[in-house]
Amino acid sequence: HPTTGAYVGQLDDNGNEQLVVSSFPSDEGVQLPGATPKNAITVAQDGTGDFTNLSAVLAYLDGCDVPGNDLIIVTVKAGHYNQPNYLLFSQHIYFNVFVNGEAINGRSLMSIADTTGSPGAYSAVLNVDDAANIEVGDWLLVSNTTGGTNPTYIAGASKVTAVDTIAETVTILCTHPNATPASGAVTGEIVVMKTVLNFAAGKDAFHVWNGATLGQINNLMLVGQGGSQGLSVQDNGRVLVGLGHIGVSGFATNILVTQSGQITSVGQVTTANATFANIVASTGGGQIDLGLKSVCSNSAQYGIYCEDGGQARMNQNSIITGCATGAAALRGSSVTISSSAKVTGCATVGVYSRDGSWISGTAPQFSGNTKDADRATDFGGIKILGAYPLGTTEIGTSSYETGGNWRQYIGVNSGSYKYVLSSRTGSVTTDLFRFVDNGNYRELSKEVVSTASLTA
Repeated sequence: HPTTGAYVGQLDDNGNEQLVVSSFPSDEGVQLPGATPKNAITVAQDGTGDFTNLSAVLAYLDGCDVPGNDLIIVTVKAGHYNQPNYLLFSQHIYFNVFVNGEAINGRSLMSIADTTGSPGAYSAVLNVDDAANIEVGDWLLVSNTTGGTNPTYIAGASKVTAVDTIAETVTILCTHPNATPASGAVTGEIVVMKTVLNFAAGKDAFHVWNGATLGQINNLMLVGQGGSQGLSVQDNGRVLVGLGHIGVSGFATNILVTQSGQITSVGQVTTANATFANIVASTGGGQIDLGLKSVCSNSAQYGIYCEDGGQARMNQNSIITGCATGAAALRGSSVTISSSAKVTGCATVGVYSRDGSWISGTAPQFSGNTKDADRATDFGGIKILGAYPLGTTEIGTSSYETGGNWRQYIGVNSGSYKYVLSSRTGSVTTDLFRFVDNGNYRELSKEVVSTASLTA
């Protein structure tokens, strides 16, 4: 055939006519069915694996018929890989494909030996229980920090700049913006990220788009140099973070879920150093559920930013720190902060809600923020179960805040208040009237706190 390169009507040895399709290249040739992919694929920089980079793996899988019932494990061996462009998982269904890097779990931060430098560019020397097999260029995910001074300020994703295996110290670049860095007897948990994907300047990292589902990602550190999006999941895309860990740093938005995209995390997710927001859940119901002990740190504008129906959840023992605004919910979106989570060291405000959105939490801990929480405005709401951070009188078991000046308590608080009407100037909240529930049906007594009066 002059176009496809196929021979039609060729006879076999018995004289029977047969169709033979050749693989000669042509612009309009027939497309052969894809091959069945290997079930185990290895990526190694030194050439000992099947491929030397992830881009080649995707090109290979895109040319295969990926069966729906066979698990395909892609193992990216330890190394610092230079990725020239983003990796696109689109349309093709990857729900049975796992992409696993390598990490060292179970290391411990014992204390901080020394810190030099300036806000946003500290060099911190960490005393660790074991510095073996940690290399310059690896990244540390530090979480669940306590003790010492400002312990949460060292939490997050940080690049290793020096290692001393004799002294058992590791030096990292800490980008927390506070003028008083973490110091002293700070302890915590460390994961050493050995598989590091360094993306080229201005490039994104992972795109999971157009209904694609990526089965699992584990133990990968995605490092950007000003690209727009690190891990982008949209248009009904789905990603599961398995029992391993994911770190993302250095993009405008480190993680984006939008247009019904969804990320579910079993393992720890650590984001840092975004120029806009570490995590964005946006238009059309984008959802992200972050695993235990996740950290969201040192973003120039927002730690978590939800808008237009987006939803984000920070689970137990998680930390938001060093962001201008810790968590913001706008235009019908929501952020949930679970028990024992911490919001610290935020330069503008810890949490902020407006336009019919909600910030809710169960006994989160607020400290070191310029304002722990802003007033919920324009019918936004803030609901905190447990101690509420705005003032000593606000220690109800539960409180609602709407419209900027009105709080409703549920449960016991120091004055048995049911409703509070207040005003706010800067970071100072002044209660004007407190209404006490007398226990009778619809009967409230009014306690006048200030000389202000209500105007009809």
